[in-house]
Amino acid sequence: MIINLHITTYQGISLGAEHYYAELIGEDKTVELQDILTIRQATRLNKKHRASGYNWNMHSPGDKFSGFDTKDDAIKEGIKEWLNHFPDARFLVLGGNYFEPKPLLATVAGNDAALKKAAQKIVDKCEAIGFFNNRKNDELMDLYCTKWDTLLEEAAREMGE
Repeated sequence: MIINLHITTYQGISLGAEHYYAELIGEDKTVELQDILTIRQATRLNKKHRASGYNWNMHSPGDKFSGFDTKDDAIKEGIKEWLNHFPDARFLVLGGNYFEPKPLLATVAGNDAALKKAAQKIVDKCEAIGFFNNRKNDELMDLYCTKWDTLLEEAAREMGE
């Protein structure tokens, strides 16, 4: 089973937006990831709320918060948590729940550098032709999707699935 780590942000779209939001998407459930606020993060959020007219502290160190300061923080949390929520999963990929090759973040096998590299080569080829965004590349994208699927299926077999 493949789990998708979907990361979004409103930076550049919504005035004052500064966080990344992450969710793990499996076949039958979605899990919103949360960060645990540090003193610095809670203080910064409270200052921002007071500047918006609120007169109380809304956040405390140790609170769970659905936003992450950086995309890397969201990715690290996804890698840390995916198997806790999806114990039967084999692969964690970066991206939404769509059927195109995506960067491989982690596998249950652990030592997966060669697999990640092979998967990324396919993703890079897809990026070079614009994925499915250009109809004239549909046949080539179908080929890359098949290669990516085959790569992961073979890796799953090697893992004993």
